Amino acid sequence: MILIYLVQDVDRPIIMNPYAIPNQPLFPLQAHVSCMLFKNKAFVKKVVEDNIGQEDTKHLMLYLCYENERFSAELLAELLWQVSKSGDCVF
Repeated sequence: MILIYLVQDVDRPIIMNPYAIPNQPLFPLQAHVSCMLFKNKAFVKKVVEDNIGQEDTKHLMLYLCYENERFSAELLAELLWQVSKSGDCVF
């Protein structure tokens, strides 16, 4: 299980993820889904290659990047690799 701790400055309120779907409850990720998203670079690569043009996929990637700095760095590296390979921008 992956736990993310938020260090909060006492003078500033917690900023909610702007990519979260409003008025929807949050549920914990199942362990196997968490492993695929945050530990399996091949899965992220496959999602980017096959589905990045889909709005739902873009929204999911933005949400996850906001929530997880390491995931953000891995996704950015993959997107840069895709752009350098093809010469086209996917966003």
